This record gives sequence, C-alpha cells and structure tokens, in this order.
Amino acid sequence: MLLLARLGVGGMFLTHGIYKFKHFGELSGNFPHILGMIPMIFTMAMAVFVAHARNPFEARELAALYLLVFIVMYCAGPGSLAIDYFLR
Repeated sequence: MLLLARLGVGGMFLTHGIYKFKHFGELSGNFPHILGMIPMIFTMAMAVFVAHARNPFEARELAALYLLVFIVMYCAGPGSLAIDYFLR
C-alpha cells in the first residue's frame, strides 16, 4: 500500500515539478532561497508557513497536502518493497 501511495504522490508531485523545471529560467526569480536543497518535509513546511503565510488556505492547500503525505510516509518508513529493505 505504501508503494502505491509513494508512486501516486510522486507522480502528482512530478507534474508540478516538470513545469517548474521546463520554465526554470522564467520562474527562478520567484523561488525563495531559504536553504537551497533541503528535505521535502521542511520544504513543504516552509511553503505552507512561510512563503504562503499571508495567502488564503486555498493557495496553501496543495503544499499542506504534500506536507501531510510526506510526514505520514516518513513515519511509516520505507515499507517492505523498498530497495533498502531487500539489502538488509
């Protein structure tokens, strides 16, 4: 079940990232340079509570949803189908 959740959320996250990757030159000026490349839980927390703090919840909803999913996946661990599970 975790594998399905990870693939589904990863696919949805990818749809938002592809646009930003393709238009990085245009959008890079709008990206906050808080700490550079950081873990996804911290990144989404910064998006919800810092970058979009003054926006209505509708503008923060997607980042909050991703934050919740990343926290659940972190707490659940890698699962029995993860590569590191087989390497142990």
